[in-house]
Amino acid sequence: MRLGRTGGGTSRGTSRGTSGRSRSGGRRTPRPRTGGTGFPTGGTSTGGGLPKGGCGGAMGLIGIVIVLIIMFAGGGLPGGGGGGGGTTAERTDLVGTNAVTADDLSASDRAALRQYTADLAVDVSTYWETQYPATYGGRYSEPEYFAFNPTNPDRNLSCGQRLSPNILANNAIYCPAGDYVTWDEHFLFPKLQANFGRAAVGVVLAHEWGHAIQGPVRAQVQGRTTIFKELQADCFAGAWVKNVQDDKSPLLSPFNDAELDGAVAGFLLLRDPPGTDPTQQGAHGSAFDRIGSFEDGLISGADYCASYNESSTDKPRITPLSFTADDEDSGNLSYDIAVDVVINALNEYYSEVLVDQLGEEQLGLDEFRSSLDGVPSCPGTSSRSHGIIFYCPATTSISWDADSLVKIHDEIGDFAVSQLFAHEYGHAIIDLVGYTGTGEALEIAADCLAGAWSAAVNSGQLFVPDPLNTSSSVPLQMSPGDLDEGLATMLRFRHPAAGSDRSNEADLFERSRAFQVGFFNDANTCLQ
Repeated sequence: MRLGRTGGGTSRGTSRGTSGRSRSGGRRTPRPRTGGTGFPTGGTSTGGGLPKGGCGGAMGLIGIVIVLIIMFAGGGLPGGGGGGGGTTAERTDLVGTNAVTADDLSASDRAALRQYTADLAVDVSTYWETQYPATYGGRYSEPEYFAFNPTNPDRNLSCGQRLSPNILANNAIYCPAGDYVTWDEHFLFPKLQANFGRAAVGVVLAHEWGHAIQGPVRAQVQGRTTIFKELQADCFAGAWVKNVQDDKSPLLSPFNDAELDGAVAGFLLLRDPPGTDPTQQGAHGSAFDRIGSFEDGLISGADYCASYNESSTDKPRITPLSFTADDEDSGNLSYDIAVDVVINALNEYYSEVLVDQLGEEQLGLDEFRSSLDGVPSCPGTSSRSHGIIFYCPATTSISWDADSLVKIHDEIGDFAVSQLFAHEYGHAIIDLVGYTGTGEALEIAADCLAGAWSAAVNSGQLFVPDPLNTSSSVPLQMSPGDLDEGLATMLRFRHPAAGSDRSNEADLFERSRAFQVGFFNDANTCLQ
């Protein structure tokens, strides 16, 4: 996150002051605009409309999935007609991976993985045999497809010119010139399956098949920018997963919740570096955008993906966030400043609800350090949430373990602090307005409210005390990578502690979808 002292908004007069770690109010700054039920409406940088199902694309326009977008003079794969130059490295800062290759597997496990990927290829192609005529008209022609071992290649591959095994290592590609899909069975798929599960392997393969559908042999989808086709290919991958989940696959059983979580988590590994210009050749999208497009397909199917338009503001929806001179330490505020500005920005956003329901402008706030003080009591409840931050209905207060939260800030980033506070503040608002629901429904609503608040931050409409001059206030804004940090936080804390009264928390797919619903709409939508 960043404080918009320059270029991001104009400082204004005295705000209610610092968070104060107390329940007392103070002078209220001007409120954001509100919707029909008194909730502030969340702004958006990319236009309104219904939320998209959400994702982005980092698996290769004409092919590349994990490590490289192949760089040739003129950009793109030879004969590819417009791939992107540059590199897309694994982004292990938010989600790590264990190094697993085919050599680490037993002979039987290697054979099982090879058979599974062969079944995947047949299944994806079988899906398009029916879906392609229904979506685009005409007859579907099957591309060639095969596994490739870069450590012991059994063929020389070319795509307008010879492709080195080093280029193909850790990748899956579609080559328009040769009309084939191939994947690295030695490094790539063993690592994906071991770290993210079988659905992630299928999503990678279905993404490349999406490029085959787009290509000159079939639909001839036109697009000036790489990211448009990448996001559409991710949407097509989601449409294939929908077919599997609808139990229409002749070869595969539906993926379970953990496997779908793994597929979503994989996009955190394959996202563009923070601050990447989405219009540049080779851009694939942030994890936030990639997951959005994947969810589009998983929810709405291939016809919706085909309706993507490069000039549209909402299909696919892209949320560009660029670095500015205001960004410090790659856009991360220090922990102490992050806690203060997030609490103040949440109070600002929900000020009308808090005044109406409590007669005050903020909740009770109780910082504790588990190494010294232990968890504060909350009458009428057992252990709460994940034990780091929680809302207590009996005292209308939010408590947090500063020791643990500092570690999360340092490991993920300042928006991890933001996401955890916004989620729990959402539970407080749910309780205050009397929203009825249990288990997953409450978690979904809280994530949706966190998304709506994040949109207000993204649009620069929430002002907080300036840490350098507390007599004035400045807009709190997002920095590149913040939304992906939020997704990483959902992944880290998707399962509350055993025995928690919220132990039925929703899976990562549902949570990320709910966050996007709030982000692209407003808080009123979250409680309908």
